[in-house]
Amino acid sequence: MVYDSQGKYEEALEIHSKSLDIKTRILGGNNHLDVAASKYNIASLKETQGDLEGARRLFLECEQIYAKVLGADHEETLDAAMRALTVCEEEEDEEGEEGDSDQGEEEDQSGDSGER
Repeated sequence: MVYDSQGKYEEALEIHSKSLDIKTRILGGNNHLDVAASKYNIASLKETQGDLEGARRLFLECEQIYAKVLGADHEETLDAAMRALTVCEEEEDEEGEEGDSDQGEEEDQSGDSGER
């Protein structure tokens, strides 16, 4: 979508959310591939914006829809599952980096630069 590529993530999220709402009402719920595609797009946007838990939740919802409609071994199902795992890894990496930077600050304050 144009807004995504321009970095206008809030506008893109609003449009994708409206699209999801319409598709859910017209197509009768969460068991349609178009609903999963909209959720996937929103999850990608949330990931870009740093809402990793929201992104992970939506990728998992996509995985469930794809598994029901296409089967557990379909590439779309596996992709959504992998994206959900990848988001979790990013979240863990960020937490690890924060812990590492805190530790480095403590060492700097104690006068030990860690260099030999």
